[in-house]
Amino acid sequence: PRLKSHSIVMSEASLDFVRYSGVAAFNLANNHVYDAGAEAFDRMVNRLSTLKSIQFFGLTDRPYAKLDCNGLRIAVIGCLEPCRARGPRLLREEHVVSVISQVRLDADRVYVTPHWGKEGELAFHPSPQQMRRAREWIAAGADGVFGHHSHTIHGHEVVNGKPVYYSLGNYQFDHVEAHDYPLAAFGLAVRLDPSLDDPAVAVRRSYLHQQTAGTVSVEPKDAKQLEQHFKQLSMDLMHWNTLIWARHVGPIYISRSRNTWRKRLRNNLIKTLPLWAVWNVLPSTLLLRLGTLVRAQAFLDRIEKLGRSLPQGSRSKVS
Repeated sequence: PRLKSHSIVMSEASLDFVRYSGVAAFNLANNHVYDAGAEAFDRMVNRLSTLKSIQFFGLTDRPYAKLDCNGLRIAVIGCLEPCRARGPRLLREEHVVSVISQVRLDADRVYVTPHWGKEGELAFHPSPQQMRRAREWIAAGADGVFGHHSHTIHGHEVVNGKPVYYSLGNYQFDHVEAHDYPLAAFGLAVRLDPSLDDPAVAVRRSYLHQQTAGTVSVEPKDAKQLEQHFKQLSMDLMHWNTLIWARHVGPIYISRSRNTWRKRLRNNLIKTLPLWAVWNVLPSTLLLRLGTLVRAQAFLDRIEKLGRSLPQGSRSKVS
């Protein structure tokens, strides 16, 4: 029995989607690629290796994809944060600095796309640890960071002239909890021109909406609200610290975690109970529980109001 509240397992026929998607490269470094087990993962990698027109990356032996953009040699590195689901073949975020130093010699631009951050469908801010890690990568020679995992759009920074987008939200994902967390139905598309050095000119943003028929561009009035939301999230990061992060993320993450642990305990009580006990005494969990006591209520109210005003308005409230 699986110990996750949600497992993502696709049939091998899904390879046809990859073959005809038109996507140049796939990042395999995420917390669900081992959901069907190590043997299934190895089999998937072997099958992907037969598709000569598509690259995959984010592995210890294939940490980055090589792309060409108007004559520029581009390297895109994929990695996964520390977590129980981090399989042995996935590139760890702790090892990215060494990869940057290796690939920098043969690339005109190097970008990092990490799978990281607290997964809470109403959590909208990176941790101070993520911010420190992004600065470490930029200092090592990365030209930008574009993250994902939280299912929501996070803010961005410009670090030493390089763009850092902490989470782009969902792109093409049939999110099972999007009715309860309406902002999980939105994603941020970032169009980057690597030939330009000024992020204010090189980067263009647009917003996407997940629907049953697929991903579509949002209506102009909704895009205006989302852009304002994005800018406010980015402004939050100008005065960010651990306690402020806990006040914003704690009430959301702890509430959602309570629900997912219930599902895991129902699925397999004996194996899950020790994990749940350890999770409860982790320093990060204790800090986020403290954040629920001194919650950033004005921010939470703003998010609730935004969720109601956008398509598929909120059907539940953080408790």
